Amino acid sequence: MRPSWTNEGKSEGMGPCTFLTGALWGAWEGRLAVGFLAGQRVEVLNLDAAGRTTSHTRLDLPRQRMRALVPDPHGALYIAVDAGAIWRVAPRAP
Repeated sequence: MRPSWTNEGKSEGMGPCTFLTGALWGAWEGRLAVGFLAGQRVEVLNLDAAGRTTSHTRLDLPRQRMRALVPDPHGALYIAVDAGAIWRVAPRAP
């Protein structure tokens, strides 16, 4: 099976992933957030109906090894990083 998305031929330790949920995410609702260990970032993938990636965006976060991505019931995204911190990431108000 061919991949839906590749990281430009690099192996950067794809780790946790989750779908963004909640109306607060606007156009990003339903997109897949993917954390990277060695890549030290979070990418948000837009998938089409067939599950193929049509675009991706890198979140503007400090570089850390991403260990867990967990959505909360109110629409925020919690990110656990190697340094032991847990970040709360939420969409900006329009």
